[in-house]
Amino acid sequence: MKKEQKIAKVVRKCAIDQQPKERSYWMTRTPEERLGALEAIRNEYHNEHESQPKLQRVYRIIEQESG
Repeated sequence: MKKEQKIAKVVRKCAIDQQPKERSYWMTRTPEERLGALEAIRNEYHNEHESQPKLQRVYRIIEQESG
């Protein structure tokens, strides 16, 4: 069974001209933390829309000989 990571919700108040940059924040996170956040957002989206991610069907393509 896959262990679900929890992300702490943090709220900070600041003046509009002193807001931190999103990119600079995420660049300070490890790749594992960034992927964990992405997975949490993906799971939240799928839970809200009551859909599950599905595998794509795989078809075999057969090329016919010309002639």
